[in-house]
Amino acid sequence: MITKMNLKPNWEKISTTLKSIGRATIIIVSIAVGFIGGEIYHNYQTHTRNLSMQESKTPEQTSVAINERGELMIINRQRGTYTLYDKQVGNMIFSLYANKIYQTKTGN
Repeated sequence: MITKMNLKPNWEKISTTLKSIGRATIIIVSIAVGFIGGEIYHNYQTHTRNLSMQESKTPEQTSVAINERGELMIINRQRGTYTLYDKQVGNMIFSLYANKIYQTKTGN
């Protein structure tokens, strides 16, 4: 005897499955958007940082100082911010400039 198969779709099962797929899709899309947004922000920051590093600063824009601990300070006069370097970096820069001046004066 052949039994009659139930060919009517089970709408509850289909609805539950679609809801699960929808939730998974929303989670995956959210993660992808967050990742892409982070990458765009990172690339923007890297690009603007590289642009600012390539520009030469003039004495009107910059001050150089040594603090009480012998650390080198390069001060941005326009922003009022500064970058602090260990005293060994200051000594290295001074040595490079002193050597360059000495070579220029002696003609080497």
